[in-house]
Amino acid sequence: MKITNNMTLLCRKDTRLFHALKAAEILEHVMLHYYDREYSIQWDQNEQDKAAAIKLEVDKKCDFLSRTYLTSLYGINETWGFAGEESFDELELKKEYYWCVDPICGSLGYNRKSGNFGSSVALVHNDKAILGVMNCPIRQWTGAAVSEPSAKAAFHPLPRKEKKSGIHIVASANRKANEYLQEAIKKLGASRVTYAESIPVKALGVLLGKFDLFYALPQSLGGGKYNVWDIAATLPFAEAEKVLFTDAFGNPLSIDPINHSYYNGIIMTANESLWERAVKMTKLMGASPKRLDISIKSSKPSFYFVTGLKCVICGREFPEKKGLLTCPICGEEGILDAQYDYEQAAKVLTKQNLSANPDRSHWRYLPLVPAPDPLKIPILCTGGTPLYDAKILAKKIGIEKLWIKDDGVNPTASLKDRASSVGVARALAEKARGVTCASTGNAASSLAGAAAAGGLPAFIFVPEKAPQAKIAQLLIFGAKVFVVKGSYEDAFRLSMFCAREFGFYNRNSGVNPWLVEGKKTVSLEICEQLNWVVPDFVSVAVGDGCSISGVWKGFVEMRTMGFIEKLPRLIGVQAKGAAPVSKAWKSGKSMKPETPRTIADSIAVGAPRNWIKAVNAVKESGGFYITVTDEEILSAMKILGNSYGIFGEPAGVTGLAGIIRAKAERLVNKDSRIAAIITGNGLKDIASALKTAGKPYFISPDISHLKKLIPRNLI
Repeated sequence: MKITNNMTLLCRKDTRLFHALKAAEILEHVMLHYYDREYSIQWDQNEQDKAAAIKLEVDKKCDFLSRTYLTSLYGINETWGFAGEESFDELELKKEYYWCVDPICGSLGYNRKSGNFGSSVALVHNDKAILGVMNCPIRQWTGAAVSEPSAKAAFHPLPRKEKKSGIHIVASANRKANEYLQEAIKKLGASRVTYAESIPVKALGVLLGKFDLFYALPQSLGGGKYNVWDIAATLPFAEAEKVLFTDAFGNPLSIDPINHSYYNGIIMTANESLWERAVKMTKLMGASPKRLDISIKSSKPSFYFVTGLKCVICGREFPEKKGLLTCPICGEEGILDAQYDYEQAAKVLTKQNLSANPDRSHWRYLPLVPAPDPLKIPILCTGGTPLYDAKILAKKIGIEKLWIKDDGVNPTASLKDRASSVGVARALAEKARGVTCASTGNAASSLAGAAAAGGLPAFIFVPEKAPQAKIAQLLIFGAKVFVVKGSYEDAFRLSMFCAREFGFYNRNSGVNPWLVEGKKTVSLEICEQLNWVVPDFVSVAVGDGCSISGVWKGFVEMRTMGFIEKLPRLIGVQAKGAAPVSKAWKSGKSMKPETPRTIADSIAVGAPRNWIKAVNAVKESGGFYITVTDEEILSAMKILGNSYGIFGEPAGVTGLAGIIRAKAERLVNKDSRIAAIITGNGLKDIASALKTAGKPYFISPDISHLKKLIPRNLI
């Protein structure tokens, strides 16, 4: 085993690493002894694979030797534990520290000349891998890494830095015949492929620059499972060398405190572009209707922390089940709220894991998003929208800070893409025949887009006043569109009937508790983008009440999990012509339906279903509701466009209009730090934009005319 000077320096700083290297050296001696001897030992006569029988004997001996060595130094007690392949005990993995050893990874009998086997030793502290050692004795590759107090790694031989042509992929030898693996290799354009069984060979090969990509299929596509010792030793190396180490769907790998088996494959590479291609390809293969019908063990426990649903009226809790959307006791008024095990989710979703996660979409927050099967996540890149520091506009309004969160750049140009992506993920997981919703526009187009990406038929109901641009989106996305000669409430009733009668998944945000969970990710992003220091206020346009409920829940969860120290106050903004939630908040009484009259079609809701959550959110935050006129909304459209080149639709800029109105009414002051969420893009409603944009100059193709016009009127 080659010990470099850098490894020696690391060992001096952490004696535990020294002992991990010594343990790996012991394993090397035993492996090489068995590797070089004849295959004449006694194996189980019922075992058909003689190499597997030999490997089992070697595993047991190596496991025993490493356990004896490490526990003689650190003991087996309430604090220290040991986990090896042949001495696996779940109780040991619940201790503060535990050694994690894979004595011999890869079969001794597989292609002996290639030397595709190795060993790994890792130390885990409070569910974080803090050091790792990997050794491939035949190839003479060795590595040691620590992740604290600072992440460092050392290797023999030195990593190869020079550029090389082509893509060299390393993949699992025992999955060589898998049609999906061969399809992946072909689509990624591999110029060379190495097949190996050993995680140390594949991981060290990437770290040393021998391979460009380590790719392993998820079990749902015929891949294998990985254990805690496979993951633990690699994590410190990936952190130290800034190498991407995720599952095949792009979710960062970490020590799971609940489930110590991993079923979602592996992608490891230093090339972010190659990583993005591999992730997208996995999702496409998983969504293919030609996908193999493989019976798999659920991977749910590794990232899914939903514990049930709770009624906002009676407080009763229910286990989640297919078709349960509202409280069985309280009826449609009984909106349900998803409950999570935040203590366990916090062990997986950490600031460190987020900083290492290259996926900028809202699926980076997967432990707090109720998508039960990562294979069913639509491939559209939702979330990760920009947050602008609008200094000029803040000065114009007369406040200290203004941030503009532009959700109009989502795939179908609105915040509601966040909700629909979750809705479609759940519809696919439930094997729904189709999806349906009623909408004034944005929810419909977002559902149609996500459904198209997921291969699901969509049946959409919109009121006849819905803007033509939004209807065009629906038709382009292949949805079956029903324009209802009536109001949003009329369209809603037809959609609810459609869901019941034909068994379609019900995406209506007023009753579906899971959609809020998608919308809340906008708050998680704001927290992260502001380095975990939240604004004093966050202003949100309110229609059905789902968006502001989600925004508030996101901030509350961030504080619950220790990401932020304080909560912002919410400003709920409604159009004067459609303000039933604002009136209910002011009166303290039940919401009274009204006929909506506003140009802001996306919030033109006269009988909001989620009004209780919306009122509670503002009350709990210590914020307030405010209403604005259509003229103020149009003015905000022009101000935002003229100041920053951001084109918001009427409902999209209503939150900004509310900030301007709140400053005029002295509800916020000059020291206030406020974020406005722009919920939709102005291209969805050109007719409204033209009312406030002004008119172009019509001129003849005459230069002299132009010279006269510009100085006189435009400068």
